[in-house]
Amino acid sequence: MTKKPFINIQSANADALFAHLSDAVDMSREAAPALIAPEKPEHYAEVKSGLHSIAEHAIDPARAQERRTDSTDVARELVSLLADAARRGFRFDALAPALEYDEAHKRYRSTMDVYARNSDARAQRAVKAVQDWTDDLLAVLQVCKALGIEEVVEAQAADNKLLASTALRFIAEERGSVSVASALPIVAAGRGLMVLRSAGIQADKLTQSDLEALVTRAALDIMPEPMPGYGLNISTLRFRVGTSKITAGPRAVILYREAQTQGGRLVLPHSVLAAASKAIAGEETAKIASRLAQTPHQFNDGGYASSSLAKSNRRVYGAGLNGYADTLS
Repeated sequence: MTKKPFINIQSANADALFAHLSDAVDMSREAAPALIAPEKPEHYAEVKSGLHSIAEHAIDPARAQERRTDSTDVARELVSLLADAARRGFRFDALAPALEYDEAHKRYRSTMDVYARNSDARAQRAVKAVQDWTDDLLAVLQVCKALGIEEVVEAQAADNKLLASTALRFIAEERGSVSVASALPIVAAGRGLMVLRSAGIQADKLTQSDLEALVTRAALDIMPEPMPGYGLNISTLRFRVGTSKITAGPRAVILYREAQTQGGRLVLPHSVLAAASKAIAGEETAKIASRLAQTPHQFNDGGYASSSLAKSNRRVYGAGLNGYADTLS
């Protein structure tokens, strides 16, 4: 996504956090090589076909009895093959340009392969670093849910991450036990609280949607620049935001969320967070809608009564007159 992308999720908190993330993590792309594809010379296909015919003629079993291993016989055999090719109209005048093109094309593809490997490795390192950094903020959300928002906000006022973590651990042990405290990401939450404070964000104002927007911004910066004409795709970038997942590719950044289905809990595509263009965002949204239409489901952030899972269950199990009415819709 080297052109300005279409972003479908906005968050002031994410914007503030992204400035700090940019200082902490190198999200720069591998520099794409300036390449010009070599031009295929005239009569190239004819020359390659002729070389193939020469090779087939050389390994013809009928010629096996004539083959010898000394240099004179090999030279005689080679002259015979070339003379035969000339009689059949082989374009010797186009041979050198064809061979030069093959070598140039090999160098061209090799450079593209090296760029693809290096840019992909660089992107995956950045993804891991962003994930680690974001995990500290996820820890804040997790601890808020376990201990209460007010207590976490108070801990955020501590002078440093160590004191913040100590305050959180004390609250956790006071409310539960040492084992309860050890199960919570206390140290990570302490780091996350200091990041939030540096960004001017109070802990009780942070939401998962903020982190999804933050990861989207990061993915757009990290995504390697595509090489025109390169047949292989750069690996998909994958992030985790709590129970949600975010995947980023050249076309779009897609959010996946846990959903309840008739077969159990699944992670299903939820929405398009960003795309290379508004038109592509529409295409990807239509794909998601088509996928979800095939699977009755209820996302965690949606109500059951209005979900496709509830409607499907009413059709299967019945619900009196209401169930009958649903079958008519």
